[in-house]
Amino acid sequence: MTGINVLLVLMYNITSKFNAITKLIINKFESLEIELLTSTKNEDVISIMDIQRSLVFFSMSLHFNDLAIMRIIKIKDNACYKVSYLDKIDEEILDDV
Repeated sequence: MTGINVLLVLMYNITSKFNAITKLIINKFESLEIELLTSTKNEDVISIMDIQRSLVFFSMSLHFNDLAIMRIIKIKDNACYKVSYLDKIDEEILDDV
């Protein structure tokens, strides 16, 4: 496995974990949102704000991963690099990421 494929597998694993955690955060957010409809406690509002902040951080991280993947695809598709190690990129891993 080439170094770039190791990087892609790592990015895929990170993204998978981020997606799983994001689902948990969204579920927690939705339950707090329901509680907030019947409650006026400041703690509930603060909890929702904390969750929103976490989602922003996760979203930004995934966005930067996406930019890196787009650069890899652009470089890979560039004719100047056709004879380089980028030809050995596992297309399936790249698509998954």
